[in-house]
Amino acid sequence: MTSPDAVDVDQPLAVDVPAAPHDASGERVPTRDLAGLAPPARSARRWTPGRVVSTPAALDHPHGQRIVERVRALGIEVEQLRANRLTGVRGQTDRETYARAKSTMAIVVSPPSRRVLQPIAPSADWRVDLAEGCPAHCQYCYLAGSLSGPPVTRVYADLDDILAGLAAYAGRGTVTSRNARRADEGTTFEASCYTDPLG
Repeated sequence: MTSPDAVDVDQPLAVDVPAAPHDASGERVPTRDLAGLAPPARSARRWTPGRVVSTPAALDHPHGQRIVERVRALGIEVEQLRANRLTGVRGQTDRETYARAKSTMAIVVSPPSRRVLQPIAPSADWRVDLAEGCPAHCQYCYLAGSLSGPPVTRVYADLDDILAGLAAYAGRGTVTSRNARRADEGTTFEASCYTDPLG
């Protein structure tokens, strides 16, 4: 039994509907309000890591300490690693390793190579990494082929040092910094190319 609002997929969507001007061409085209066909909106679900680990070096930074405090305030235990290496992520199978890594957040210090900014034309002058990895499971994700090792979400505790280093790159890019048409935009930075920004 079909509902009276059901759409017959064999019929054009714009039957017996008044025409309106097309945005681009101005040609009058039939339109139809499809809002009633959309599924009801669902509230977003926040990612909560199943395991949070911190390296000793991360705790030497005020931002790292703030992250630990915030995580603990959520009732999540923070495991202090003995060394500045991530351990305990690999499982018996690739599937188990993937599942463990995707549910783990590591509070770490960014490697020196991440603080040397790379050009990222055409979107911005420079790429600046604030974190690495992502808890999502998007099938189209390019990170899966771009990052090595298990896909742990790494949050950089040395954020203050990363941001302080940006001034040295001002005026040195090629997308906006030295482009006569876009110079008024100043130097542009793309943040979190290797992760979705983490709240």
